[in-house]
Amino acid sequence: MYTRTVGLSGNGQFFRLGPITAKIGPHPWGNALLDDYELTIKMLLKGLHVDYMTETYVYQEALSSLKKFIRQRSRWVQGDLNCLKYLPLIMRSRRLKLAQKAGIYYFLCQPWINILTDIAIIVLTTFSFFHLRMLFGNLPGLALVALVGLVAIFSLLWGIVFSFFYRHDLHHFDEPTISWCQYLLLPFGVSYFYVILFFSIIMAFWRWIFHENTWIKTEHGKS
Repeated sequence: MYTRTVGLSGNGQFFRLGPITAKIGPHPWGNALLDDYELTIKMLLKGLHVDYMTETYVYQEALSSLKKFIRQRSRWVQGDLNCLKYLPLIMRSRRLKLAQKAGIYYFLCQPWINILTDIAIIVLTTFSFFHLRMLFGNLPGLALVALVGLVAIFSLLWGIVFSFFYRHDLHHFDEPTISWCQYLLLPFGVSYFYVILFFSIIMAFWRWIFHENTWIKTEHGKS
């Protein structure tokens, strides 16, 4: 809100069509698979902005199928890559402030940051696994246990922070709480999400490189 870089994203987005067509034209939507953020970029380039309402939320159906989940996320990542075509317009824009440009750049860099980070994590984890003796062979047993514990806590840090915020939000919006067992497992799921999302990133880059831009909208439900 402060940098005026709020974007349309997912469910719960509302806007008046009149001002958008007046500024952008009668056909404001493009062909990016992340159509809502593509519209956001067009709006920002024309001086329109989006507000974020913290007290407003909507219900949506979660995906229970891992295959569908990976496919859904791959479409979102590919849609982000589709929006790279607006970079020249963003860079030349005199309407956008530096903070707005930085926010857009950061969003568009996410697929590249994620794939490089995931590759680095996989390579370093594999290397460490096959060279445990060389890396930690000279450490005393207690020091080794302490080191492993510190690494585990560090890797779970953001998952733990998210869990506290999630618990607060459930209470704030009078939603049903989850069990303590689920709370204990939640940091692991959040912190190691990249293992699952890595496959969606690979799929997205593959489709983007070979110009496979067909719509792969994910079906919800058990069918």
